Amino acid sequence: MQVAALYVDATGPYPRMAGVDCWDELPRPGELPDEYGGRSYEVMQVAWGHACKKPTWLYVVGVDSELVMRGIKTGGEPTHRITRGPRGPQLARASAKVGRLSPPAFAQWLVDLARASHSDAPKHRSTSASVHKATGPLWLSRR
Repeated sequence: MQVAALYVDATGPYPRMAGVDCWDELPRPGELPDEYGGRSYEVMQVAWGHACKKPTWLYVVGVDSELVMRGIKTGGEPTHRITRGPRGPQLARASAKVGRLSPPAFAQWLVDLARASHSDAPKHRSTSASVHKATGPLWLSRR
């Protein structure tokens, strides 16, 4: 099964994974569940080992929401920041590469989640030329 991962960095872990079709754009999800049955979830990549908090939106279609919820990790303490932080103790700024890459454990969870999708899940089609070819049930976006 081919899985689509959208808004990913070409130097990150997704392009090196077999069966993953990578895209560097992603439309924001609307009210959920949407017309495709998709739902969005917000996670913090620090829970999977990222050095920064890195809030991330996930848009998932064709996967039971209970399965998604069981796999979402919480916790983790950031050691770095991506952007200027709020007042208080400042964390060191992460390099651009560290800031943009996803932890391998997070990438693997997302790909496994996509592979658990229902084969009859509707596929999203967009008018955006760079997105309309996406065929998998999982869409990713940084918020």
